[in-house]
Amino acid sequence: MDKKEYKAMAENILRCLEECFKDNELYISAYDADTEHIEGATYIWRYDELKELLSAEEFHQLSESYFILPEGNFEAVIHLVRKNDNPLRDIEEKLLAIRNQRIQPDKDNKTLCGINALVAIALLQAARFLGKPELEARAVQIIKSLLERFWDGKTLAHSLANGITQKQNFLFDGACMLIGITMLYENDESWYIPMRAMSEYVKSFQEGEKWDEYPVLKKHSRANLRFHFVQ
Repeated sequence: MDKKEYKAMAENILRCLEECFKDNELYISAYDADTEHIEGATYIWRYDELKELLSAEEFHQLSESYFILPEGNFEAVIHLVRKNDNPLRDIEEKLLAIRNQRIQPDKDNKTLCGINALVAIALLQAARFLGKPELEARAVQIIKSLLERFWDGKTLAHSLANGITQKQNFLFDGACMLIGITMLYENDESWYIPMRAMSEYVKSFQEGEKWDEYPVLKKHSRANLRFHFVQ
């Protein structure tokens, strides 16, 4: 893959995040594997269906770039798998529009702190490699929203679902937040205090030379970790 192909892949991933996973300011966790009890039903195609939906030329182009067989390539149906990198944007957009009209799989609307922090990290990386400062601005929004919803000044909650916050503390969440905040600090020193506080919070999971991956109860107070982020 050349640089243009990597750029296109990154932009498609960003589009997927925004169109499929974004929920208000943050991102949901996942989708069910099945639709109406059929695994992958939203995303698979029948050979005759593709021939009917596409013109003869479009079907030919699709067959040149994807594994399109009458007998299917996945349990007698077609899962669109590329066999080369020929550009087919118009055809792919046409099929995507049709697919979006189908019944969609159920969403797992749970908001996970650490996973959303990873999204912010990815956006920061994309902003710098693609030269798109608006992506860094989006990452700032995510981190601020996570601090507002999950950070109580001393500890970091794990998830939010149906208005209920799971207040267990996990090293994973703190570590992801620390990386994201540190990356923001690289371009904006106003993130210094949140970075230091999150660093101390992450250290509170350490027991000697080992780290506790799961929720821990510390006898010492975490009051010194408190901060209030000023926008």
